[in-house]
Formats: sequence, C-alpha cells, structure tokens
Amino acid sequence: MMIEEMAELTKAILNERRGRDHNIAEEMADVRIMLAQMEIIFQNAGEVEQKFREKVARLDRRLQERRGV
Repeated sequence: MMIEEMAELTKAILNERRGRDHNIAEEMADVRIMLAQMEIIFQNAGEVEQKFREKVARLDRRLQERRGV
C-alpha cells in the first residue's frame, strides 16, 4: 500500500508540473499516514525521528554554507 500511495503522490506532482488539476496535499497526507503505520509495524519511530533530525540538520548546514553564513 505504501508504494501505491507514493505512486499517487508522484502522479499528483507530475500533474502539478504539467499545469493540470492535482491533489498534492491529499496524497501527501496519505503518504504520511502510511509512514506512521510503517513506524508502528517496524517499531522504529525513535530511529526514524533521529535520522530525520540528522538529515534536516545536514540540510540546514548546506543551505547556510550556500548563503555564506
């Protein structure tokens, strides 16, 4: 089901890029729900949160470097 939801989000993004009607917010919500379900199934919510924070921090550093801060 996760793959199906991600495919639907991909399709919505492509529709937006092509100037067509899209439902990106709805599809993003569906993917977030599936991610939450996966955290329950794999019992790894803490690890996912840690990886998320690490990646956001890395992105923040890269953006600051790009701005010359």
